[in-house]
Amino acid sequence: MPSFYVKSEIRIFRKLVGILLKKIGELFEEQGKFLKIERNPTEKSIILDFQISENFEKIDGICHGRKCVFSIPSQFFSKFHEGKQNQGLFLNVVAHEIFHVFGALHADDGIMSGHADILEGTTNLDQFFIGDFIDPCTFHILKLAILGDEKRIAPNTINVRLIEENRVKIRMENVVNFAVFAEKTFYTSSFNFPKSNEFLLIAPENWDTLVLAWIQYELCWIFIARTNPETSKSGCKWFGSAPFCYENCPSDYDFIRQHSGRCADGTACIPDSSFGEPCLKLFSYQMTKKFCCKSDPVDCSWSGRWMGSEDAFNFYCRFDSGQGNCGKLECSVNHPLFKAHNSSLIEGENCDELRMWNLRGKATCGYIAWFQNGEYRNSWYKTF
Repeated sequence: MPSFYVKSEIRIFRKLVGILLKKIGELFEEQGKFLKIERNPTEKSIILDFQISENFEKIDGICHGRKCVFSIPSQFFSKFHEGKQNQGLFLNVVAHEIFHVFGALHADDGIMSGHADILEGTTNLDQFFIGDFIDPCTFHILKLAILGDEKRIAPNTINVRLIEENRVKIRMENVVNFAVFAEKTFYTSSFNFPKSNEFLLIAPENWDTLVLAWIQYELCWIFIARTNPETSKSGCKWFGSAPFCYENCPSDYDFIRQHSGRCADGTACIPDSSFGEPCLKLFSYQMTKKFCCKSDPVDCSWSGRWMGSEDAFNFYCRFDSGQGNCGKLECSVNHPLFKAHNSSLIEGENCDELRMWNLRGKATCGYIAWFQNGEYRNSWYKTF
């Protein structure tokens, strides 16, 4: 049963959160389940940290794992007691982020749309019914997460097969609690509660992620990304779209590394400019993007752009066939962390060896492996 710890000395925040949790619990009153606020945080508490800030113009909230941080603008807080509108917006933002922790996605209306006013039309904090502001998909997810009566174990293997353009067949060892197709973190019309470990899903026309969820001691998710057949012939890129980010390297790509886009404290730590937005952490599950590279076996040209797999630097190179026995390669890199120019005669019996930046390179079509004193240091993949 989830519990909460409110990290704030401001009494009105604690009062409103208490009312909100009471209203959520009343949705499942017949089961005798209630959400509560702990006096001290426990290992499984969801921490709600409220901070007064000068840097925000509106209430902002973000959750990372089991911790949610809410920034309350000082000018907003100064008028907090003047009417119910500010308190209603406060309750909506808090409920929105709490529901995300439980596994809810975005919806077109209600709290998960981000545009609801829970206290609209009421003058008493105890008179609103929160169920009026919860869409059906989110309600089912809350019920599973809060009640947790039917615990199911996540499978070790999942077989996903596209039968037709919009029909997806899934087979696994255990039964999933729910499956939903999502697009840009929003529910689609395809939301399912399978009854067996083998089932057929009808995919909507537009979707980017299939979310499968199991109830264990807490929710466990698996995200299956929709693959894009229009991938480049060669080069390196991050696979996975925030916030879920779950996507593996395509079969013709080499897996290089993975990254969440976050530091240990949950703040954004973007590894390079091509990464995009950071990934979400759900309870103890940190989502990551995969950095993958592939070479084009038929592109044996030297001139063009090469990308370093270990640093994501772009190297712009020009080949001069009139130098030496095999030609000469000149390369430049213009990156905030590394700006340089170097050149090398291409050597070796097969014209596949070169030296740059104290490294020895060994090339094949579309790929150069770099070594120092016999140890691997980097790889370049031809991008165009």
